[in-house]
Amino acid sequence: MKGEPKYPRRGDVEIPLLKVLCQMGGSVQLSIRGRELENRVADILNLSLEQREFSAVNYSCEGNRKWRNELQFVRNSLADKGQLDSSRHDFWTVSVAGYTRIGVQPPKHAPDIESTYRRTRGANAQTMRRQAILDQL
Repeated sequence: MKGEPKYPRRGDVEIPLLKVLCQMGGSVQLSIRGRELENRVADILNLSLEQREFSAVNYSCEGNRKWRNELQFVRNSLADKGQLDSSRHDFWTVSVAGYTRIGVQPPKHAPDIESTYRRTRGANAQTMRRQAILDQL
């Protein structure tokens, strides 16, 4: 798109995003504190006002600016890596793996995505075994 500002590589935004989320208490409700989150990460990356406010038809259908859209892509990538918990809509929450990545001791309340996955996988396997037994009856 002509005239669209350049943004940092998404991979270069991951650590600043994790650090800001930790500074903001480890979890942010985007609908309430999203703009603050955006600006704090943008400050670390020295983004201009133009980069922060740029909006085009492709990005503004829901009132989103390109910078927020970029952060959402980064958030999804971190969630795929298990470093953010994506189980609650509108909440961006750092997981144990996210704290570990940036070298911060996770608080006791931090979600442990890996252990949750192992527990769920184990529970699902047990349920499947029970169902197989019932199917044989």
